[in-house]
Amino acid sequence: MGEIIKPKEITNTVNTHIFFCDKCNKRIFESREDIYDGYYSEPYEEIELNILDEWYSVTLCLCDECLKKYQVELINCLETFGFKKEKI
Repeated sequence: MGEIIKPKEITNTVNTHIFFCDKCNKRIFESREDIYDGYYSEPYEEIELNILDEWYSVTLCLCDECLKKYQVELINCLETFGFKKEKI
């Protein structure tokens, strides 16, 4: 009898990140952390503009509806300053 098998129960706690829309507070995304490296997915949208060789950016966590509204508002704002959509 050189060996004895002894069962041992091991439990892990896993962190779940729950994301809400910055505008309407609707629950939009859930991501579970990897137990080995802590990585988890994030639903953030980054919008960047380059004006006079300077970069401007905003990072938002928005549901699809609020993202569309935000994009329309941003386009309307740019159009009031005379910006026009480029035809590529």
